[in-house]
Amino acid sequence: MTDFLQLRSLKTLEILTSEDSYVVKAEGVNQWVTCPLCKTGRLHGHGSQEQSFQDTPTHGKPVVIFIQRRRYRCTSCTKTLFEPVADLDGKRQATARLVRYIRDQSFSKTFAALAREVAVDEKTVRHVFDDFIEEVEAKTQFRTPRVLGIDELKIIGQYRAMITNVERKTVFDIRPSRAKAELMPYFRDLRDKDSVEWVAMDMYHVYRQVVRATLPQARIVVDRFHIQRMANDALEKLRKRIRKDLSTRQRLKLKDERFLLLKRQHDLTGRDMDRMREWFQQFPLLSVSADVKLTRFVGVKVTHLGEDRGLLAAIDVDPGAGSGDQGAGPSGDGDQGDRAADGLRAQHGQAVLA
Repeated sequence: MTDFLQLRSLKTLEILTSEDSYVVKAEGVNQWVTCPLCKTGRLHGHGSQEQSFQDTPTHGKPVVIFIQRRRYRCTSCTKTLFEPVADLDGKRQATARLVRYIRDQSFSKTFAALAREVAVDEKTVRHVFDDFIEEVEAKTQFRTPRVLGIDELKIIGQYRAMITNVERKTVFDIRPSRAKAELMPYFRDLRDKDSVEWVAMDMYHVYRQVVRATLPQARIVVDRFHIQRMANDALEKLRKRIRKDLSTRQRLKLKDERFLLLKRQHDLTGRDMDRMREWFQQFPLLSVSADVKLTRFVGVKVTHLGEDRGLLAAIDVDPGAGSGDQGAGPSGDGDQGDRAADGLRAQHGQAVLA
């Protein structure tokens, strides 16, 4: 008959079943003869103690194992110890397979849900996961990216700096905060930081200040998405301002055709261009703004230097605010003279702060 627990070091004696759990009484099958501590003394019985250990769920129910665990005393070193049970975790009142189960499941379930499933405290799940991460970090060395990315992720109501390996499209690290006081020492102490050649980021001024102070050899790359979004926002504000002085019919028409102004140039059809020209003839300022967005891309002067690793050269672009900090623009905390000296480049559609 198959043993209920199916653990080599334990033998099932009794199973008590309820609607929401299994209670298993078991005993160990291995015994010591020689003391494992002093290696010479013989062991003799020194009573027993009932201990309970959580096990992996069975049939959707938590399992708890009660063991009347024998104690031994060494005749040589006089130390006392419990009988060996190899399937028990050496750090917690749980089986080793339950600890493995928690490690595996904690990547796809919340700590609270997993704690309810296996009938342990949520702190226990968290500590098991923390121990696992420590083991992985001790065995794993992440190679510092050649092309490093910095962005932010809002977790539990706070922005966290996310460091990525752009070439491998993987997460390199996540920091507790995106504040300058957090990032400055992190990048200052970064392993093999001289190997970083490029840093991709949004236009958040803190990222730029930190990289320039700690990675002076790296070229700063600004994702074109952030510049494009600012151009679209500015164009939309201008369109709304023009609409205020129009008749009701014209306002509705300009509202319906606002998506034409947001389209990329190569997505515009001939009919789209004709409709836009009608508006541009009436409102030249709208024409100039759209022309900057579609052809000059916020002051970018395009110079293609090759297909493989071609660069787009550009000048006079203000880094402005990042995606998580819309309030910091030209009047933000960055140094005005420093911004004026910034050059801008782009690699395969990405703007680059030189």
